[in-house]
Amino acid sequence: MINDKKQRNKETNKQNKKDMKKTVKLLSLIMLQAALMLACATALFATERVILTSVQSRISLNINMDATNISIDWGDGTTDNIEQSNGLGFYHEYTNENSHTIVIEATNFKKLSCDYNQLTSLDVSGCTELTHLDCSRCKLTSLDVSKNMALKELFCNDNQLTSLDVSKNTALKELSCSYNQLTSLDVSKNTALKELVCWLNPLTSLDVSGCTTLTKLQCYDNQLTSLDVSGCTALTKLWCPKNQLTSLDVSKNTYLTELWCGDNPLTSLDVSGCTALITLWCGNNKLTSLDVSKNTELTNLYCSYNQLTSLDVSKNTELTGLSCDGNQLTNLDVSKNTELTRLYCSDNQLTSLDVSRCAKLEILNVSNCKLLANLYCNYDKVKVITNGCDALSLPNSDEQ
Repeated sequence: MINDKKQRNKETNKQNKKDMKKTVKLLSLIMLQAALMLACATALFATERVILTSVQSRISLNINMDATNISIDWGDGTTDNIEQSNGLGFYHEYTNENSHTIVIEATNFKKLSCDYNQLTSLDVSGCTELTHLDCSRCKLTSLDVSKNMALKELFCNDNQLTSLDVSKNTALKELSCSYNQLTSLDVSKNTALKELVCWLNPLTSLDVSGCTTLTKLQCYDNQLTSLDVSGCTALTKLWCPKNQLTSLDVSKNTYLTELWCGDNPLTSLDVSGCTALITLWCGNNKLTSLDVSKNTELTNLYCSYNQLTSLDVSKNTELTGLSCDGNQLTNLDVSKNTELTRLYCSDNQLTSLDVSRCAKLEILNVSNCKLLANLYCNYDKVKVITNGCDALSLPNSDEQ
């Protein structure tokens, strides 16, 4: 009897232990689920923060329309609380131009435009979900976007930045940082980048080696002595005039439709592989030859002020604008270029020019072609400029 009771107690204790283990496991699962739900809710409704310092009597800001629970502390004792952004922006006036620190807090804070303000500092480290930032035309001397790894669009033009590190912003698709004091820019880690605009900096180094999806590059008015775009195989627009480039290899850029590389000391340029080219601007270089026979889609060719002694445009039947001023051309055949509306060929050594087949021609400039003796064109339809053409006798010319 006693043994039976002991046995029953033993079995009961064993069952209780099993039940306890189940209860502990169940509680653990419930707590884990609650923690996960709390984490998701925290991530979903997390408050993002941006801090700015302004030194002007008024400031205007704009954030994304779907941002909610917005609080703006204007730094003068005034705070605005808005349930949801209306997309129209926020404006505040101060009684003086003292320094004011503005703190913006919001849920789902993803876009900020604070351009055209006088900011001495901008802290976006607390806004990690930011995808769009426009802080152009401010007075910023530094900008840290290392915490903004979701950033897709960054516009920081017309500031006083001396450096810009975007190595952590691998989601970046568009970067515009013109009118700054940048001496180097490395976007090799930004493999998603599609558009880069960085003109009017004193750049001596630009690394775009990893930008395989880049379609637009504007880096003119810098101090670049070299530019490697061989890895940018998706490029359609390349603007690199007003640098110090002595060579430019675009053999891998077969999708180019626009190439602007004027005002460099280029001595040669091979565009034979760029069969999609529509616009070629390579003036003010040191080119002694230029082959555009493969560029049959060209509509605009500007190769003025080089050292060309000949130019064959017979294959470029789509040309509407041709500028070849300031070369050493002795002959120019445009008989196949029936779409031409503008022809500028002044300051050459032409002795004869026939544009009679260019029925759509509107303006012709042959100024300072001192050897030009014969000019054939439809004078009633064409504005002809012949300043300095001493050998030419043309009553209908426009002597300007």
